[in-house]
Amino acid sequence: MTITRKTRRILSYVVIALAGIAVAEPGLRLDPGRHAPAITGELDPLLAGDSFKLFSFGSATGAFTSIIPSQPADGLQWDTSHLPADGTLRVTAVNSTPAPITAVVSGNQLTLGWPVDHTGWRLQVQTNSLGSGLGNNWVDVAGSTLVNSVQFTLNPANGTVFFRMVYP
Repeated sequence: MTITRKTRRILSYVVIALAGIAVAEPGLRLDPGRHAPAITGELDPLLAGDSFKLFSFGSATGAFTSIIPSQPADGLQWDTSHLPADGTLRVTAVNSTPAPITAVVSGNQLTLGWPVDHTGWRLQVQTNSLGSGLGNNWVDVAGSTLVNSVQFTLNPANGTVFFRMVYP
């Protein structure tokens, strides 16, 4: 494992969980619970730009189900986009400037999306009767801080449904 930092030491604990078995190269298997890469020790906090070369391989299949902690620190997020290509986990800053939510309806499905640099924001929803309008009963959409799009099934029985993004 290669850890790229300036002159500091890395965070205290990172665990990556696998979905099924990840096959990186012929003969190399990463089995859940047996080969989860981990970084441990008494170390400094993470900063945007830090990266971890967790493994090397020619190609990869499979998926990671989680990273613990799910957020490296306030205002930071994990960038897993390089894991399948080069085995590198990166730390990036969460963009705190408000961004628009895009909405696409296809059949009875509503897909809401926002820019990838806003992963870490919380999507909130509230559903009210037609006569109520907007209230203060906002609820976080589970898992929305880990993604940049969410899909919902439209329910005609709902009176009014409102969405908003909040950070942190």
